[in-house]
Amino acid sequence: MESVAEFTRKPEVQDILDDLRQFWDSASGVERQEFKRFIADRPEWESPHQFLPPLEELQNRLDAIKFLENWWKDPINYAYSTGQTADTWKPFTDTHIAALLLVDNNTLQTTVQIIRAGPRTILASEVARNLLVKMYRMPLLGKIFLAKGAAAEAKAAAEIPPIDDDQPSPPPIPHALEVNAKGQRLPIRPPPPMERSTEASPPEKRSKKTDTTDTSNRRKENRSDETDHFPLAKNNIDATRNRPQKRKRADYDQQACIFTKTLFAPICHIVPFSANEKEEGRKTLRDLLYGMIPFFDSDSSDPTTARDMEFWSTLASDTGISDRRWNMISAMATLHDWWGRAIFALKCLGLAEVPLPDDHDDPENVETAQEGGKAGADEEEEMVELKLQWHWMPQRARIECDKRFDADSFAGMFKKFHGEVPSATEGSCSVARPLGGRRIKTGDIFYVSVPKKHWMKMKIAFDFQWAMIRLTAMAGGADVINNHPFPDHLVPVNLEEELVNAGWLPE
Repeated sequence: MESVAEFTRKPEVQDILDDLRQFWDSASGVERQEFKRFIADRPEWESPHQFLPPLEELQNRLDAIKFLENWWKDPINYAYSTGQTADTWKPFTDTHIAALLLVDNNTLQTTVQIIRAGPRTILASEVARNLLVKMYRMPLLGKIFLAKGAAAEAKAAAEIPPIDDDQPSPPPIPHALEVNAKGQRLPIRPPPPMERSTEASPPEKRSKKTDTTDTSNRRKENRSDETDHFPLAKNNIDATRNRPQKRKRADYDQQACIFTKTLFAPICHIVPFSANEKEEGRKTLRDLLYGMIPFFDSDSSDPTTARDMEFWSTLASDTGISDRRWNMISAMATLHDWWGRAIFALKCLGLAEVPLPDDHDDPENVETAQEGGKAGADEEEEMVELKLQWHWMPQRARIECDKRFDADSFAGMFKKFHGEVPSATEGSCSVARPLGGRRIKTGDIFYVSVPKKHWMKMKIAFDFQWAMIRLTAMAGGADVINNHPFPDHLVPVNLEEELVNAGWLPE
């Protein structure tokens, strides 16, 4: 290990010491204290996820996307898959290319290999169509997600009776408001009955007056725990805001922004409430999510139907399901606005590690710690923490259309990122931590609390957010997604029929 003398003789250290000496001589006592806080504040940081894959992989992906576009342009393939004439064909947009860059690489390359083996076969057409249908869904999903902006989230909603999600979720299908094969609406599921205590209170401590008062108060207090079914509006279709859930989230976050610790931060949804506020919107989201796991969780080693079902049931199994504490965080208003503009994204790294307790030889305690929870008398509120990594998104530059499939040119569009030190002539989206004044950087680690039984739901919400914001940033920003033409040039497909065939909806 080098000595202090050797360390201070380094030219770069000498420069810093000279600057420090000048600062210290001219600084006030307050400034010196702020400098000490800055030095002492060492935020947790980990190597971040790269926005684009390495150049070689990026070129392979772009080559595959270009091949798919050319195959799609062929009049015979296009007519077979869509039933439309060649004059209606359109090239892939920047958003479509971004979507195919997000999909699991194995899915993309396998599709191309099958098409190359027999470009005019029925198998090739079905495999290509399956991928392209999902690619065309991504811009609409992005548009749904970007409704999380502050203005969209501030829509007025009526007060509702307090309810909670402490009961186990019912099977997501068949849904209460679905219809059968004859077009008749299925009956609404009744909520599960309340469990009432069988223990009687001592007679001498009860009176009629006390009974009435206690029952009334108990009804008000416990109404939040009666059922997991989200409340429906008077028309039994549209959901209304769940304010008790927001209060619980504020309590979990100690009434402060989880990033800056700023007090009185508003509660923000990860997936917007508007995504499933109305029954029509919920069904649209459900249909769009079907089969999309390769786009949302490309790092997953289990891109199976069961994993796909987890996404669908978490985000679209019931009206208003996103208005829950596991889909909320506290964030200052500016960050809420930036989040809806795809200025930054949060990658969920899973459960935070919890050190073993002192009595770790006890198998029960070891198991509790390894599961990431704290044992307590109230198991229903056993809390864990999810580990989040901050990523500033890039400001995409323009590129000539004929260079969009060249890896070097494509990567050159993403040189400048938000969160960088602003210049004297232009502004920047950046934010500092209040403790030491350090800027939040890509790779910084934050934690958010959630009931243990709901941690996977929260991770799924963050995974969906991670995919949608990267899609938006890679396509050119929120304006590109919001102005994307809808309905898009969709491959004709009956999503309802697919869901019935998959067994997710009743015939």
